[in-house]
Amino acid sequence: MVYANNAHFATSPWDLTLIFGQAIASDPQDVHLEQRVAVTLSPQTAKAVAEFLVRNVAAYEQQFGEIRYTPIQPQTEEPSA
Repeated sequence: MVYANNAHFATSPWDLTLIFGQAIASDPQDVHLEQRVAVTLSPQTAKAVAEFLVRNVAAYEQQFGEIRYTPIQPQTEEPSA
């Protein structure tokens, strides 16, 4: 089993890749991402997974309430002096 609290996506004309990782932080100002696993899917399989996720998230929210989600905003680097 792999725990992931972060996901990146890559696509090509032939497939889609989901890259799952975990944000590691001993200090909130020093967070780095550790890649755990990459899964490459055909477009057809990716669509089936997407449908499965939509249905199951909806069922979960029906039972337990809305899942609140706040996207993480990309950090902007301050110009160096």
